[in-house]
Amino acid sequence: MMAYFVRFPVSVASTTAVIVLYPSRVSEPELEFIGQNAVAASGTNTYSPLPVYVDAEDRSAMEWTKSETAADAQFAVVGGAGEWFPYLTNRTPVIVKYGTEWLGQETFRRHELAQEQLRECWNATCMNATLVRHDFASEVDYLYVPYGAFMSGRSSATISPALHESLLASEQFTQVYRNEGVGVYEYNRTAAVVREMRQEIGKE
Repeated sequence: MMAYFVRFPVSVASTTAVIVLYPSRVSEPELEFIGQNAVAASGTNTYSPLPVYVDAEDRSAMEWTKSETAADAQFAVVGGAGEWFPYLTNRTPVIVKYGTEWLGQETFRRHELAQEQLRECWNATCMNATLVRHDFASEVDYLYVPYGAFMSGRSSATISPALHESLLASEQFTQVYRNEGVGVYEYNRTAAVVREMRQEIGKE
């Protein structure tokens, strides 16, 4: 059987990747989509459908994640690095907008809102409340948060230093890894859910 070999540079890996495609198994639209994303991964087209969001600090953090966390660990990833996270870590990001389109509008919107709100949080209470409010608290083991500027969609966003200071002071999050660009926090979901319940009761 004849196969197509698609070779392209992958900037996040600093190497060359090869995809083997079997025409009988891949349709023309799928070939086009794969080709577009190959160009995106090479960093040669800023208008491609899959921009590259991973830098050297992300790679280091993801290598640590892959070697130092349990194989079934699940993550809430803040920022665009989440698109590469499962491939580079072999771990599951539980809050992902793309890929949930097939599960219905309600599920897609829940993931989308949670992603947006996590990016906007400036303290640990907000992070915890967002995970609980959107029913992700029971699924998350770790929080992956960039330091400073990061890519969000096709624009940049910035994490306030106050967020990391708050996470470090919180009983709900324990920092287990840090480099210049990323902090990884273990999530104490029991403390998180109890705290959120108390806060809700106090409002009544």
